[in-house]
Amino acid sequence: MGKRYSLEIWESMRRVLIRHIGFEDLAEDIYLETIRIFGEGSRLKMPKYEEGPGGEIYFWNPHRCLHSMRACNQLLAYLRKKLGEQTGDRIFNAIVVELGQGRRITVPTIRSILIQRRNEYIRKQFRGFNHKELAILYGLSERQVRRIVNN
Repeated sequence: MGKRYSLEIWESMRRVLIRHIGFEDLAEDIYLETIRIFGEGSRLKMPKYEEGPGGEIYFWNPHRCLHSMRACNQLLAYLRKKLGEQTGDRIFNAIVVELGQGRRITVPTIRSILIQRRNEYIRKQFRGFNHKELAILYGLSERQVRRIVNN
């Protein structure tokens, strides 16, 4: 599982947040806080969990998931505080489902996310002949712009 695949998972999680919350700014805050809680650049295995009869969440997994279980508990507490208990639980479930229970994930760095978004903007602004203009605008070489556009 390479970095690109990992970024695609996190970007799909961001879209899920926007869809569930409805406010893009709030979804972006939660997205970045999730990355901060899990630790930029860290690799971890997502824990599996079950929902109890009263709606409480119980984690279960081997001890190797201890870091991610702590991070999930911290994220759940953050979401409940920010959005309320029911909404926080619903959003937490959406995040864990999107990231995958039991899946090994790499948490992206903020820098890699910004680079990916910059590259998307460059592709959107590309008109077939404006390599030099985009290179100046984004502080890149023309060759870098060509690589970005061709990928």
